[in-house]
Amino acid sequence: MLHYCCKQLPSLLSDEQIEQDHNAMRDCLALVSGVHSDDQDVPIAAKIWHPNLGWVAQAVNTSRLVHDATAHAEINVIRQACVSMQNYRLPGCTLYVTLEPCIMCFSAMMEARISRIVFAASDRKLGVLSKGMYRSLHAFSNHHFSWTGGVCADDASAGLVRFFRAVCRSRSSI
Repeated sequence: MLHYCCKQLPSLLSDEQIEQDHNAMRDCLALVSGVHSDDQDVPIAAKIWHPNLGWVAQAVNTSRLVHDATAHAEINVIRQACVSMQNYRLPGCTLYVTLEPCIMCFSAMMEARISRIVFAASDRKLGVLSKGMYRSLHAFSNHHFSWTGGVCADDASAGLVRFFRAVCRSRSSI
């Protein structure tokens, strides 16, 4: 598994880091397991880890629930972590999320000074990291983070596929 940073070449992660990332991502996936109704939000979860404090926040998508287009799991978890840590910056923190961040969430992570992003499934439409779009955004920033993608990707993708198939079935039966 590779670790990316805009300031250096990709590097291999240690076995210990790979195991920690997989365990954290399985925890994220557990937050959204069992979601299968189109009355619920898209099953995406996020958690934030601080090396000295441990888990400081966890959240899921709530856009549909609260009628807020910005209530993505990443935004929700950043808000919780900032309150928990009493700081609008989250230096040293790793954000784990089950789907690659969109541009809005990516920008919020930069503003919050997240140190590392770990995501499961790539977002073929809106993903910023796997397509390399972050490079131009990062170039003008004074904050730089690292990221790892594809952690438990098959499980995360399967959950999203199940959700959207259920949504399509329920809409076609109306």
